[in-house]
This record gives sequence, structure tokens and C-alpha cells, in this order.
Amino acid sequence: MTLTKRVFLILSLLTTLGIISQLSATAKNPPKSEITINDTNNHKQINLEKGKILIIKLSANPSTGYNWQIIKNNPQKLKPLGTSVFEPLPTATGESQVKLVGSPENQVFRFLGQNSGSTQLELQYSRAWEKNIPPIKTYQITVKIP
Repeated sequence: MTLTKRVFLILSLLTTLGIISQLSATAKNPPKSEITINDTNNHKQINLEKGKILIIKLSANPSTGYNWQIIKNNPQKLKPLGTSVFEPLPTATGESQVKLVGSPENQVFRFLGQNSGSTQLELQYSRAWEKNIPPIKTYQITVKIP
């Protein structure tokens, strides 16, 4: 085997190993397709790529009759993915607590960044049957989709 063929074979092998290594790293750490935000993001701007999912987790206590309701949104830009769900708050170690009646929880909303532009999202924490009473909390964010 000539020197040129050996060099070509070694370079081909190294290139193949580099490609396999890169693909393996991508498979272990896929690009993030979700952004999760919470109460601390109130009145902030969130950048969300088109096709990505925005998850909003807001503190709630449904046993009191209060829950978060979407008041303002442009579904052409930020499409709601189903209805909200409740999940137990995480413990200090990050594990989910056992769901106990009367305990606070996170009310979780999911949205898909659908079309480019900017939209305002507003949620209010109130009781649905109390019509002329202002909400006890509001949550507003601006979502920018490039």
C-alpha cells in the first residue's frame, strides 16, 4: 500500500469517527424544543422560536376555587395546546410531591410558537363564577417569535 493510500485511508477513518462522535453528542443532548417559565417571568419578554413549545407553570390552589384563566392571547402566534393541567409542586430536591387535597400546585399551560411576530399573553387568577370582582393576581408576558 502506497503512502498516499495510507494517508487517504487514515483521513477517511478520522473523518468518519468525527461524524459519528458529533451525531452521538447530538443524540445525547438534542436541541431543546421547550422553554419553561414561571411566576418569576411576570411582565417580561420571552423569545420563543417558531415550532417550539412554551410551558408556563403558575402557582395555584384549585381547592379554593381560584385558577388561572387566559384573558388575552393571539392563537395565530401562540397556539394553546389543550387545556391547563395541575401538577404537585416540586420538593426542595426537585422531586414531585404527593398530591394532597388543599395544597398548592402548579397550573401548567402549554403553547406552540406558531407564526413570527410578537404577542401579549395575559392570565388572571380568579374564580370563574365571580363576574364583577377583580382578579387577585395577573400574569402578563410578551412573547416574541422570530
